[in-house]
Amino acid sequence: MERLPELGAPVVLGSRPVERGGRRLNEGFVWNRKAGARGVHLKNYLPNEPGFYEARWYQRGGKPFATFEAAGWKTGFMICSDMWAMGSARTYGKRGVELVAVPRATPVSSIDKWVAGGRVAAVVAGAYCASSNRSGKHGEATFGGRGWIVDPDGRVLGLTSGGRPFIAVEIEKSKADRAKSTYPRDALEPD
Repeated sequence: MERLPELGAPVVLGSRPVERGGRRLNEGFVWNRKAGARGVHLKNYLPNEPGFYEARWYQRGGKPFATFEAAGWKTGFMICSDMWAMGSARTYGKRGVELVAVPRATPVSSIDKWVAGGRVAAVVAGAYCASSNRSGKHGEATFGGRGWIVDPDGRVLGLTSGGRPFIAVEIEKSKADRAKSTYPRDALEPD
């Protein structure tokens, strides 16, 4: 955390382990130079499978999927497995979110499935979906390093990899705002 200023970025979205009230949690944070890091989301969906025993390491956040502001964008977090709760993506869309952030640590063997999920989350929310992924080998797991930026209609605008860990694309808030009134978002029944 103390090295984030070295990135030179005005805003950083990420996740980190925290302990609150004797509970271990996976917390999504927004960081900027002026305010530092602020927790905005607690991961709720925890896998319990070989190499990914988060349900043993952490407790569920149990906190609603709240929106927050990041560099003037209305944003929501879905940490890793949270992304598969597509009802949350839909709720974010109904709350006017323009960007869904999905930091994750997923193995190279499932990269295509995760990119597909990011595309669906973007469409369901009518928002951009941006994800980062851990890269390299840790224990028995090899992480894919595949991150993405997907537009509100599910088009992949850019992909990262272990060899290309950084991408930049221009995105427009107005595109996310317009997407909310188009199919399939406009056809979904209210919650």
